[in-house]
Amino acid sequence: INGEDLGLTTGATAAESRLDFGVINMETLNFAAGDMKVVVTDAVTGRSVSGYKVTAYNSVNNITGNKEAADTVANPTPTLTTLPKGYHRLEVSKDGYQTAKQVCYAEETTLVTCQINIVPTTSVSEGQLVSVLRWDVNPNDLDSHLFKYNASGQQQYHIYYSNRSGGADNLDVDDTTSYGPETVTINQLDPTANYVYAVYHYSGSGSITTTSQAQVSVLQNGKPVRIYKAPLTGFGQWWKVFEVKNGQVIPCQQDCMFSIAPQPTARSRALPTPRWLLDAMSAPMPPKK
Repeated sequence: INGEDLGLTTGATAAESRLDFGVINMETLNFAAGDMKVVVTDAVTGRSVSGYKVTAYNSVNNITGNKEAADTVANPTPTLTTLPKGYHRLEVSKDGYQTAKQVCYAEETTLVTCQINIVPTTSVSEGQLVSVLRWDVNPNDLDSHLFKYNASGQQQYHIYYSNRSGGADNLDVDDTTSYGPETVTINQLDPTANYVYAVYHYSGSGSITTTSQAQVSVLQNGKPVRIYKAPLTGFGQWWKVFEVKNGQVIPCQQDCMFSIAPQPTARSRALPTPRWLLDAMSAPMPPKK
């Protein structure tokens, strides 16, 4: 202390000073585990898919470590065995499809089924337009919204989690546990109509711009897959992704974040967006059950 060296002296002999450690017996603990059956379907057709590869990670967030199941070629569907109880991130890959991610929960001593949709990279039927939303862990719940208006700007339908169909057009699922996908299908584009496709941040931490890494894949007959990524700047819970006018997809290029439901660009100055529609779309989203 204060620059002085200190020594420690004991009266014990060398033998008495020796530290003796007893033998430590290690016991193997049996952690609760269960099995998980993986069922994969085509996000566009809804049909079962086989011959894919699935990998399960014992974590929602990890990228490379803690694999609880090696790559498994499914024929027709695999069962991942002895997964520790809890949430697992599953990744599914197959030639001709985009890699899919999904969070599934393994139950103790129980066989559970994990349903995963994968998106084809090929074209869809004539007249169809398919939009597939994917995102990362946070926010946990992003929602797909499709608005359709006639040439006068009147709303024809609003497809979203509380109203999943409008005529022959539909939303497949409402994913509330991260990643997606959520698939909205326009089965026959109306050339006289104006469509708006938007994404809403319903719940969860982070935001569309800062954490979601959201992207929307658009499939249309005879055209390559187009992928639109969430903007990195802007405020609000709404991301206006694109419009469809005269059958053509027009992506939002700037100022794409909104605090109310985005409206279509007026076809002319004589046809402004109706005020009642702005008011209706700015109302709170219905609660989920």
